[in-house]
Amino acid sequence: MEEKLTDLSKFFANLEYKKFYYHRYSGNNGDTLIDIGTQVFFRKHKINIINDINECDCIILCGGGGIVKEWQVGIEFLSFANSNYPNIPIIVLPSTLGKGDLDLVSNFEKREANFYIWAREKYTFDILRSYSKENFYVGIDHDMAMHAKDVYNSVVTKQKEGFILIVERFDAEFNVPEANILKKKSFLYTRVLRLIQKLIPRRLLRNFKTPGWKNRVFVKASLQEIYNDYPKAKKLNIIYCDISLSKKATYREFINIVKGAAFISTTRLHVAILGYLLNKPVYIKYGENLEHKIKGVYEFSLKGNPLVKTLDF
Repeated sequence: MEEKLTDLSKFFANLEYKKFYYHRYSGNNGDTLIDIGTQVFFRKHKINIINDINECDCIILCGGGGIVKEWQVGIEFLSFANSNYPNIPIIVLPSTLGKGDLDLVSNFEKREANFYIWAREKYTFDILRSYSKENFYVGIDHDMAMHAKDVYNSVVTKQKEGFILIVERFDAEFNVPEANILKKKSFLYTRVLRLIQKLIPRRLLRNFKTPGWKNRVFVKASLQEIYNDYPKAKKLNIIYCDISLSKKATYREFINIVKGAAFISTTRLHVAILGYLLNKPVYIKYGENLEHKIKGVYEFSLKGNPLVKTLDF
């Protein structure tokens, strides 16, 4: 493995490749946030993106969390690219790798072209640096969503401003007891529930709060911290909703809601990043299964801002 790469801007400025194929994740609103930042970066650095992978001389995989075993989407694309285009260089934009996911890079034993992979926090960077192979290059830089601050600030919100936004995720990355409720229900129950959710307008879904939501540990801890720091916040309304999910909010609604919030508490990394870019007071809790993802990005990119605090409970 070569020495640590320079920052992404210098790296792309020195590349000789001319035609790039870019593969993005079609995930939640956080993934769209990453993609918007990536597009801003491409335009700024005049990266020539083409639509035909067969015509490119370099492949770019978007950054984020898609190369961890919990999601697989990035791993699947890299396996495809490695099998079908072993002689074309691959660049993976700043990402998180799980602590047990080093097997990912073992798929590239027979690769002849260069493989460049960027971490977005030091924990993934250390994992990657432990792997030694010729033509395997490791770098570290900020999450790609950080490149579009001006884009987010230019959005005019129609959301009534001045509320507390609490965004809690329930999936493979954040293993809390409430996240396993649906797993205990029957297959038919969950299918019917998802069908009903598709038929209900997003606005109504956002207004629906799970019974007992105020008693959740995360909600109570969030409000306690916010009220301690900002006593006047007790007068504000609370929006409790996972707006990262496209079934709960479109991308523009996602931006509007975060921009309209007075305070934000979340277990969603890109809700926190957007709040940070918009200079909102943000409280963030590390996930259990991928603790180093949020912890690492916080330490590498967000820690210097006094408006961003971590929740420890």
